[in-house]
Amino acid sequence: MTSILSFKRSLLKALNNIDTLASMVTGFFSNIPHGASFPYIAITHLKSEDWSYDLQYGRILSLNFEVVSDDSSSKTCMDLIDILELHLPDLKEISPDFIISKIKVLGTKIDFDRKERIWIGILEVKFWIETIH
Repeated sequence: MTSILSFKRSLLKALNNIDTLASMVTGFFSNIPHGASFPYIAITHLKSEDWSYDLQYGRILSLNFEVVSDDSSSKTCMDLIDILELHLPDLKEISPDFIISKIKVLGTKIDFDRKERIWIGILEVKFWIETIH
């Protein structure tokens, strides 16, 4: 089975290799970082479910890409989410250890946190992963 940790590492490395995206953020994180500079992208709410049957082995990994910015408008968050969505198909080949057979966007939303004075954009995504034995 594909480990969640291996998937996260591969995903973070692949995101760093998207030059357009990497040049617009201070970093990519596997959780919401404390004290990081803005804007950044964090992978949160990672859930795994098995979809194995007969001789096929795999998992569905659901996660959120959280795009966080302290700009005065939501434009940065919207732009980063658009770039993420544009490059999702490129993430199908992030590791030789597993095959991502399908990627599906479940939804997006952008909210303003008045207390922290930051914009938080969320891109919910599911990855169907086939395990290579």
